Amino acid sequence: MKNNRIKILNFDINLFSKRIPKSVSLNETFEKTVSEKIDYTVEQQKHIDELLKKKECQKVIEYKEDLLFKNRINKKIKRIYSNDGPGLRKAEIESDNYKRVRDRLIHIVPNYSYIGVLLRNDKFKVIKSTRRDFMAHSVSTWQTDGTSFKEASLSKISSNLRESIILWLDEHDDEQRRKMIETVFEALEKSGIKDTNDFFNIKKSFNIVKNIRNVDDETKELVMSLIQFNINYLIENS
Repeated sequence: MKNNRIKILNFDINLFSKRIPKSVSLNETFEKTVSEKIDYTVEQQKHIDELLKKKECQKVIEYKEDLLFKNRINKKIKRIYSNDGPGLRKAEIESDNYKRVRDRLIHIVPNYSYIGVLLRNDKFKVIKSTRRDFMAHSVSTWQTDGTSFKEASLSKISSNLRESIILWLDEHDDEQRRKMIETVFEALEKSGIKDTNDFFNIKKSFNIVKNIRNVDDETKELVMSLIQFNINYLIENS
């Protein structure tokens, strides 16, 4: 990254260190040289303190310079739009990076959202779609009122799917998720599911439930929530 960008500070540590008394800390000099105030996170400050204890001043300067660069980039971000995009993992939702941009995040989901409720979302705006199935993901189905979208409440089917996903994520670590997903995919193969179009075959969808073995109740509930969307699709297109 550093080789691909122009350094934002003309700060040559070797030359600069020769111009100041040895009694003056390079870290203190850096802070006085930079006019911008950076609010370091707990983890960032901890890392800086560890480097200072080791007297690795050059690494401190390079680290702070990198943070300053990222801080300037962050300030340039005005809005972040997610149009029915999936959510994030729990660690990302709770991260300092997410908190810095959270107030600028505009997450829009249709009232029959399928993609947008995947993983975790701690804020979103629900709008009205003309569809009540997978096709609600298409922006062409989103209803407008003049210059803005028509707002709505999240449908029961989407709410159930969202709750099922959150419960499933809470009850399984990454290794358990991997095993459960492999089991589900084996059930899909036995049920004759070869692509997404096969999900719209109601007979094959119910065969999935019969073929699932060695999975817990949370996983079965999640699969059933997905099948409910298939049923809605069939109703919409019958």
